Amino acid sequence: MFSLRLRWEHFVIAILLVVLLLENCKGTGHDNIVETSTKITEDIITKKDSVTNNNIKNREPHKVQVIETPEKVEIITDPDKLTREEKALVKNVNRYVDTTRISEGYVISDILSEGRILKLDLKTSIDHLKQTIETTKETTKQAGGLFLSPSLEYIPVYGLSGAGIGFTYIHGSLGIGFGAFYGFRSNELGFRITLHKKIL
Repeated sequence: MFSLRLRWEHFVIAILLVVLLLENCKGTGHDNIVETSTKITEDIITKKDSVTNNNIKNREPHKVQVIETPEKVEIITDPDKLTREEKALVKNVNRYVDTTRISEGYVISDILSEGRILKLDLKTSIDHLKQTIETTKETTKQAGGLFLSPSLEYIPVYGLSGAGIGFTYIHGSLGIGFGAFYGFRSNELGFRITLHKKIL
């Protein structure tokens, strides 16, 4: 009659197997790795617009005094501080201040004129920065399944001393392996159970 003798190492193996099975029953949250990459593309979009302002001719100008030189035309804010040479360059001109609306905003005009403004033509070119953000998610499945592992045992003093073969099952971050090996010097057959736990 066949009888099975239980030893303490059998209990250790049984406990380890139970722990492994319970750990894998928690779910497959570690089976897949999701990698996210973001790509930002920038483009310059140029919008052109033109508008004519006829209403500016109906504006009442302000009378201002200016000094005109080849380099610039400057409005006089304090006539008492002018030198004799500067007073000789003073001119009385009309100042027109107006706001002209375009599709992308408005243009504030500040015009100095010695006559009457009949028409104001404006041409605009506005650059807009366009950003396109693309997010890509890639799912990578971790290595898993059943692996076959043949092995050889070599001792420098004795040479080739044994050979074996094993099977390893990996699931998520845990795995279990079972193998058999044969020693050439001892002429004995042995078995090995290995547990695997991913730590990095």
